[in-house]
Amino acid sequence: MAQHARLHLVLGNHDILTDRRYTDVGLKVYTVTLEEGPFIFSHEHVDRPGYCVISGHIDPDVALTGARQNLHWPWFSFGNTSALLPAFGMSTGTFTIRPEATHCVFATTDRAVLDVSAVFAGHQPSRRTK
Repeated sequence: MAQHARLHLVLGNHDILTDRRYTDVGLKVYTVTLEEGPFIFSHEHVDRPGYCVISGHIDPDVALTGARQNLHWPWFSFGNTSALLPAFGMSTGTFTIRPEATHCVFATTDRAVLDVSAVFAGHQPSRRTK
């Protein structure tokens, strides 16, 4: 049995095509926000009490510093009332910010998604062994 999903796009500053180009490929386009149940999807963060706001725009990058190297990766951040999504496009930049200590933070690499929350909560993550 085939299932169908409707794809939605909340326009942002990198979405430069005309709306018709998006709708022609089946996307439903929103120019400001999309409200769905307890969630608000927005390009830029908006304050909406009572909702969980999922946004991007900042294109966050996390900097992990070691003894001899610095690593920068795009990251997702999830808090009680907000989620921040990274940028993955080749033409977008990133902005290094420090996530809230109470947020769950996941750095993305070419091969994995890494939980780096403990680094920002003030303690080092535990090493996992098999």
